[in-house]
Amino acid sequence: MTRSRRIYGKGRVLVDLSGTLVQPQEAFSYVQSDLAGILAPADRIAFAGGGALLRMQKKRLTLPAETGVFEKVEDARSWLEQG
Repeated sequence: MTRSRRIYGKGRVLVDLSGTLVQPQEAFSYVQSDLAGILAPADRIAFAGGGALLRMQKKRLTLPAETGVFEKVEDARSWLEQG
């Protein structure tokens, strides 16, 4: 993230959750608090894959960065590249 911000002025994160259907509360809490601490408003984070319940969990997140939730990794990658 630091290198990306230095070069491009913004960070991009792709989280591939295709191997999981739901996240334990501890993981959700980590994303909500600890990860939120390293994201900036100009950053984008995309969550891709997983089941419908997992995507619903991610839509409830409140993060300083722009957040996208996608069914397919390819869609998430495309969205990250656009912004």
